[in-house]
Amino acid sequence: MKIRLPMLLIAGFLLACRPDPGFVAHKLTRCMVYDISDSAPEFTRIHDEGDVAYYGLILQATGQRELRDYLLAKKRDHLWEYNWDYGVTAEDSAIVMDGLLSSGVKPAQLLASAERISREYYVQSSGGFRTVLNPRSAYWDKASVVTTGHIAWLLRQISPVEFSGQTESAARFLQKTQLPDGSWKGEWFPSRTIPSYYSLRFLATNRLAYASELRRGTEYLRGNQQADGSWSNSVIETSAAILGLQAADNPGFKKEIEQGRHWLREKIRHSVQGEAVLYYWFERKGSKSREFLHCSDLGEVTKAWALLALKD
Repeated sequence: MKIRLPMLLIAGFLLACRPDPGFVAHKLTRCMVYDISDSAPEFTRIHDEGDVAYYGLILQATGQRELRDYLLAKKRDHLWEYNWDYGVTAEDSAIVMDGLLSSGVKPAQLLASAERISREYYVQSSGGFRTVLNPRSAYWDKASVVTTGHIAWLLRQISPVEFSGQTESAARFLQKTQLPDGSWKGEWFPSRTIPSYYSLRFLATNRLAYASELRRGTEYLRGNQQADGSWSNSVIETSAAILGLQAADNPGFKKEIEQGRHWLREKIRHSVQGEAVLYYWFERKGSKSREFLHCSDLGEVTKAWALLALKD
C-alpha cells in the first residue's frame, strides 16, 4: 500500500517533536528584556524561560508519556506555572490541563484543578476568569479573554453540570468582549488569532445559542487568510486559525482549512523557526519604569501548533 507524501512529512515532523527517551525539560522561550521609562526604551538582556506550561501544548500535539509524567510531577497544589517557581496561573494551568486531557488523563483526575480555578480565578462581576491572583502589573488585574475561553472549555469537558453557572457567565463575558470585526483580543499573546480560537472553541460547545458570535468570529478568521493559504505567513497564526475554523464545524470552511494545511505542509518540509509567543511587562514599585519581555519560542512550541492543526 502506498503512503502519500504529506503523511510521511507529518510522521517525520511528529518524530522531530518527540522528546528524547531520557526526557529532561529545558527552556522553551527566549525573551528580549527591555527597560521602559519616561526617557526611552532600553534593551537590557536576553533571558530564557518557560520550562513548564508550554510543554502542555507539546503534550497535546505528541501525546508523549514522558511529557505527561513530567507535567504531573510539576503540579503545585493542583495547578501549574509558566516557568518553575514563577507562581501558578490559571492560563498556564489551562495549557497543561488541555495537554493532559488529550493524552488520556481522565477528567476526574483534573477535577481538583478545575475546582481550584473556579474558586480562586473566577471574577463574578464580569463573568470571566483572571489569569493571575497577585498581579505585578495593573493590566493583569482583570478577567482575561484567553483565560476565560480556555478555562470555560475545560470546565465543560471536566464537569459540565458542576460548573454550568460559571461557563454560562463566561459565554456572556465572551459575547461582550467580541470586537466589532468578530475577533477577540488577549493580553498575553501578540495575536488576535489565538484568543479568537479559544473563544470559538468554547462557544462552539453550544452552537445554537452562540451562532451569531461563531459566524462573526469565523468570518474574521476567513477574511484574514492570505492568497498563499497562510495567516500572516506565520505557522502559529495559520495553525490557530485552522483550529478556530475547525471548531466551528462548518463545511463551508473546508476550502480555507485545506489551503491552510497545504501551506503548513509545505512549510514543515524545511526547518521551522520559532515565533513570538508571549509578551508582558512588570511594573516596579515606587518607580514609573517597567520591565518589558518579548518572548519567542525556540522552535518546539511553533512545531506543536503546526502538528495540532494537521491532525485529522
